[in-house]
Amino acid sequence: MHDLRRLLGPTGTTSTSLLAAAASPRSVGRWLADGDLVRLHPGWVTVPALADE
Repeated sequence: MHDLRRLLGPTGTTSTSLLAAAASPRSVGRWLADGDLVRLHPGWVTVPALADE
């Protein structure tokens, strides 16, 4: 089990490619599908709680 906030780092956002390297592409896809991550811009994600900041 991965801690998404820790994986996103101090800025609370990261690229999907870096996140996939730290976890797996399948995990990133699942987190997006489940709503645990949201896309900020193409190739960049965050958790829903930080999306408006």
